[in-house]
Amino acid sequence: MTPPLALFGGTWAYKAPFDEREWHHPRSTFAQEAARHGIAVVDEHFIWSGDLGGTYLSGHQPWQVGAVATYYYFGLLRWRFTLDTVCVAAHSHAAQLIFLYHQLFANRPVRIDTLVTIGSPVREDLREARKATRQNVQKWIHLYSPVDSVQADGQLGDHSLSLARTFDEADLNVEIDGLNPQSAHSDLREPYLVWNPRHIWDFLRGDVNATTGS
Repeated sequence: MTPPLALFGGTWAYKAPFDEREWHHPRSTFAQEAARHGIAVVDEHFIWSGDLGGTYLSGHQPWQVGAVATYYYFGLLRWRFTLDTVCVAAHSHAAQLIFLYHQLFANRPVRIDTLVTIGSPVREDLREARKATRQNVQKWIHLYSPVDSVQADGQLGDHSLSLARTFDEADLNVEIDGLNPQSAHSDLREPYLVWNPRHIWDFLRGDVNATTGS
């Protein structure tokens, strides 16, 4: 049985009003589509603030605070729903929270079975945190678009000249072609544009050999 899916919105994702129109809301269109594919979304949304998320102005501080929030959020899931394992879909810089959660906390209340990173910046200064994540998640798939300028901008300040789009640590990096450059970063979360035709739900359900062809 597939563990429940926890949704993590990226930087600036939690502006009021927060309702079903937001993809990471437990009753969003995304959550409904997940349920249609046999995957339950956790009925408790996660909130964090990363208003200076990882730029050279703020370093890792917003992500470290977010990682602490992640720790307590997972503790809440364990207490309220008796969950010890979840899947996670993390958009953009929310992935940095998951990486730092694994690096900063040895005694984790919840284990992540499958991690889906969505348009997340590949920052060299978080490589060690990603290594800690790789050692503790069962499966990891990364979705990215070659025309996603927001992903590239998210690498600013990592003291690297790399413009990598993919994670070496992931089991599968899936390039999504054909998206509008102006909306590619958010379109990567869209079930009908990306998740359904590329069979991402199958990967979540445990089929690591699921085709990702269009």
